[in-house]
Amino acid sequence: MTQFTELPLVKSSDGVISGNHIPEYKNTWVMTEEINNIEKHRGIWLDEIQYDRIDDEAILKRTADITFIDGTHQFHTDIVYKKNLLPIKTDIKDINSGNTIMRAEYKLNSVSGFKGFSIEDTNRKERIKAGYSFQLDDPIYDWHLWGIIVAGFPLSLSYKARFLAHASTGYSYSPFIWVGFEVIDIVILDAGIWGEVECWLVDLYGEVPWRLWLSIEKKYPPVLQLRVETTSEITHWWKCKDPFD
Repeated sequence: MTQFTELPLVKSSDGVISGNHIPEYKNTWVMTEEINNIEKHRGIWLDEIQYDRIDDEAILKRTADITFIDGTHQFHTDIVYKKNLLPIKTDIKDINSGNTIMRAEYKLNSVSGFKGFSIEDTNRKERIKAGYSFQLDDPIYDWHLWGIIVAGFPLSLSYKARFLAHASTGYSYSPFIWVGFEVIDIVILDAGIWGEVECWLVDLYGEVPWRLWLSIEKKYPPVLQLRVETTSEITHWWKCKDPFD
């Protein structure tokens, strides 16, 4: 991918990103983990987008019901403005305990909330839960929305951009990250129940390397498949497959 500094910068005030073309949907991903070319099952991710209104503003509500094979069960909620995908609220609830384990709330240029911060030099295995509050120069995107933000760009072959995001739940020790991406190809993806779908193939860096398969036709969920290289040895996949195959 092109170096970050060479990617065109898109700010929230530029009016480039929009969710107006993203459809409502229900989708199922099978999550797997690949280590040394051996793939094993991680769990099931039920993803849904619905539209609603708050104070006469159209909003996009994305929910994710996630069950891992170790018994962990989480429910994620992202509420953003439909017109520009700028966030209103993000939270994650642990279903087993009933506790909210992360929350981020956005109002104009401010963001506040709480999360489990990684402790440096522990390989992200140790965390401390703490609140935070930031006042920024401009409104900021929440990277927890992942590829849906990228799908909000006017994509075309070789399109590239970078934007600043809040790493509300991320791998990074910093609360803010650059997300940069480039559309490298058009491919046909076997997308499970959705059939064979023409997709933008997007290489992205946001804390770690990603690859996204984003549907070109807007009748499909925007993100049909993704790969995240969490470390040099471990790769996580989200694929549209029947979980009982």
